[in-house]
Amino acid sequence: MKSMAKKTGVAITAMVLVAATVSYGLPIIEIQDGDSNAFSGWGATEERIGGGAAEGTHVTPDPQTVDGETAVHITADTSGDFIPREDIVFTTGSSLAGNLDFTDAGLDVTTIEFDFYAGADGMGSGGAPDSLSLYLQAGGAAVWYYEIDLASIQDGWSHYVVNFRYGTGWTGWDSNAELTSRDGTDWATDMADVDELGFAIQYATDLDGQNYAFDDVGLHSPEPETYMVLGVALLSLAIVFRKKIKESLMQARSVVNA
Repeated sequence: MKSMAKKTGVAITAMVLVAATVSYGLPIIEIQDGDSNAFSGWGATEERIGGGAAEGTHVTPDPQTVDGETAVHITADTSGDFIPREDIVFTTGSSLAGNLDFTDAGLDVTTIEFDFYAGADGMGSGGAPDSLSLYLQAGGAAVWYYEIDLASIQDGWSHYVVNFRYGTGWTGWDSNAELTSRDGTDWATDMADVDELGFAIQYATDLDGQNYAFDDVGLHSPEPETYMVLGVALLSLAIVFRKKIKESLMQARSVVNA
């Protein structure tokens, strides 16, 4: 039995390692892809409550070239300003038009991925914002936020993969005014009717020359190879179990007959 457990453990470990090496992130909807210049419907406005003119500047026309990449480009100058300023950078472009159902089995959304650029002083270093969140707005005005860890923001371009699943860091609010939290049941309802995707960015205070940019924003699903590899791994595990269980039963019968 110890041998069986040991070999089974090896099989499980191997399966986990195989799964971990599988590439996730097959794009199913490129909301913005710098390589194909598929930029549409992007804008910037003041923080969601109020929705006035943007505190920063949305550099147009899209796309702009930022550190060698074509992207949606936002600049800000808060020199001498110690009051937190926040904008939302968002799209309601063709990819999200028509109340997109993120829960549709045909989409199979598992992650939302994007590239983010942070820089200051003429595209130099030291320009991380005070906060950055990915958000999704549902048709009923409910908003879900996923806060990006500031420690992960590097000077220049960084790539982010956000799990599209309730309980992985998403926080939901009923509306712009009420700010009543939402739960997993609300998540399922809201994600079936998404009108807007964007980013809430709070600029660094008392800092001029801030430059931020977003590129390759997209909804992703596991690549087909993922399911195939996991299927093979599970089949192998089943074969190991079947063989070892059969051997154990034969040994037990031998003991009884003796």
